[in-house]
Amino acid sequence: MKTRFILLFTLLLTILNINLHTQQKAQIAVDKNAAKISFDQISDFSEGLASVRKGNVWGFIDENGKVVVEPQYHAVVDYPRFMNGLALVIKPGDEGLRGFIDKTGKVAIPFKYYMAMHFYDDITTTYSPAASDGSSQLKWSIIDKEGKVLVDAFPNHHSYETYFVEGLASNQIEFNVGYIDRTGKNVIEAKFIENRNFSDGMAAVKGETPTGEYKWGFINKNGKLVIDYNYSNEPKPFSNGRAFVLSNDFKWGIIDKEGKLIVEPKFKQVFPFSENLAVVNEYDQKNYFEEWKIIDVNGKVIKSYPKPKKDDERITFWSGFNEGLAIVHKGYGMKHCAVDKSGKEVFKPIYRKINSFNSGRAYAEFYDDKTRKITYGYIDKKGNFVIINEAPQF
Repeated sequence: MKTRFILLFTLLLTILNINLHTQQKAQIAVDKNAAKISFDQISDFSEGLASVRKGNVWGFIDENGKVVVEPQYHAVVDYPRFMNGLALVIKPGDEGLRGFIDKTGKVAIPFKYYMAMHFYDDITTTYSPAASDGSSQLKWSIIDKEGKVLVDAFPNHHSYETYFVEGLASNQIEFNVGYIDRTGKNVIEAKFIENRNFSDGMAAVKGETPTGEYKWGFINKNGKLVIDYNYSNEPKPFSNGRAFVLSNDFKWGIIDKEGKLIVEPKFKQVFPFSENLAVVNEYDQKNYFEEWKIIDVNGKVIKSYPKPKKDDERITFWSGFNEGLAIVHKGYGMKHCAVDKSGKEVFKPIYRKINSFNSGRAYAEFYDDKTRKITYGYIDKKGNFVIINEAPQF
């Protein structure tokens, strides 16, 4: 009995030491010049600026936490963001009409649109509904970044969202879909059941096979079906010359732009290629373990994370690579960090949450186990808070 008590006491001390050691390591990392801001909500950075909300209106801060656009706009969806130098926003009191501002906060395109899409390209689309008195019909138009109308109306039936990516935009004619060019001309016939935006010069489309099945393939910008309707399940978009395709037993493989299978379907989860690398995981039957890997465009393993001896060393990826870093979750606790392209940790896993890096900044949350306080803000690529948001309490 005495021996058992000693063993239990020793085990308790060991656990306490581990917890104390973990708490000592999980100290918040703050840059000595960190900026302090105070907003009700903050978003990810995009093109060097992040949108911030005070009350029910949004503005923007720069990478140093300085307010460059005072909060005064409503968001169209989620939160405003800059794309190709312009942000789509709604001006309060203007009947919900949409317009665009530049990075100084200046109105670049007036607030006059019932609906407008983000500038994913250097042109975008706007939508005007039919007048209730019948004096006008609904129409889609194309504008440039100065707000100049390039095409007053182009054919697009029933669709409530279409925008340009890589010079082409999806449109719908009756119940089929195709693509228009910058002039509004239907350059790829509306003959597909479903379609996706172009990426890396290729677009996934769903069409009918000779046997009457509906499957996915890929077309190029000339509308040519360069990869046949081979896939029952929707594939991932092309990037870095590769696309992930899903087999009938729900495993991901990799193809090139000719449809050649580069890697046989074997992955359970995938983050698409970015910066010539992809993050995948594969089930290890022998060890009953999902092993994460960083691979190159040919499927070569750059870094693998086999089953560790200790649970607190287990790695789970939460993102692919962006700006040279991917976000990982380590162990079973709420501990996140980032790894570089070699798979090496670039700072300690101490954060409850980290979003992908953009403009050298990532939204992060740190939870202090002792005080139960949560710190919100942005970290740099060294893992240091450079902007801390102290949200108003009331």
